[in-house]
Amino acid sequence: MTQTEAEKIITEYIKPIYGFALKHCKSISDAEDLSQEIVMKSYRAMLAKEQVVKPSKFIWTVAHNISSIL
Repeated sequence: MTQTEAEKIITEYIKPIYGFALKHCKSISDAEDLSQEIVMKSYRAMLAKEQVVKPSKFIWTVAHNISSIL
């Protein structure tokens, strides 16, 4: 996946990711940290893949995996 494609997908999901993080964290600061972690891991993983068929499923899988280790 190209950098431009990955950036477009991440930009589309920034607000929903933050909302997800707010629901899973006790403080705004923790939610911001979790959001950043989800965004960065998703972005890096997308760049490493040839193609992401279902970006929504991909991002939410990353989000759930990260939040489960908290």
